[in-house]
Amino acid sequence: MADQTYFVAYKDGRWEYSHHEQHFGPFSSKAQAMGQAVAAACETGRICGRARVMASDGDGHIYTVWTYGIDAPSGALK
Repeated sequence: MADQTYFVAYKDGRWEYSHHEQHFGPFSSKAQAMGQAVAAACETGRICGRARVMASDGDGHIYTVWTYGIDAPSGALK
């Protein structure tokens, strides 16, 4: 099974995360959106063994924030 990817983004003046074309939020901060995305990805990872959270920096570069089985659930909130 492929990685289940959660993507955190700032869109239309608000923070949100998406997974399989479903959008969740809005959240008041990037940290809150990432925390919720990590929590959801952690649950998915427990079920299928593969999940990650990705985000975009201000320049449009995409990077991995958290990966199930590698990072502690709170790691994305530092």
